[in-house]
Amino acid sequence: ERLLEGGDDGLERLSRLLNEAFARYVALVDAHGGEVAYFAGDALLAWFPGREAARAAIAAAQALVATTEAGREDKPV
Repeated sequence: ERLLEGGDDGLERLSRLLNEAFARYVALVDAHGGEVAYFAGDALLAWFPGREAARAAIAAAQALVATTEAGREDKPV
């Protein structure tokens, strides 16, 4: 909400932050052997093929949580 109060500059900053976050998320999913199927709002749906799909999905989820938490500390809004 604070970013949107900044008008166009705030909206551009919000867009940049979201794009950076989703780029990290896509890279993490890919690194764990998954593929992003689609985005919906502030979420994404990924699938993991193969016999070890559940393990890969869990590892990716843990990495996503870790990078999200780190992003909150590194980039105050």
